Amino acid sequence: MVEKNEKREGRKKKGKLTFISNLSFRTKFIIEVILMIVVGFLVLYPLILYWRFFFI
Repeated sequence: MVEKNEKREGRKKKGKLTFISNLSFRTKFIIEVILMIVVGFLVLYPLILYWRFFFI
């Protein structure tokens, strides 16, 4: 019985990894889509801003 309690306490100490693994699939998907939009904006914005320099 003591070993099971120790294992549970060990799981709680992992922090961010357990928090991420406990999130639902829908929440992970939403976070991933938001990150893709942000990264896409950061990559495409300079290309759109300076498009004439890239296609000379």
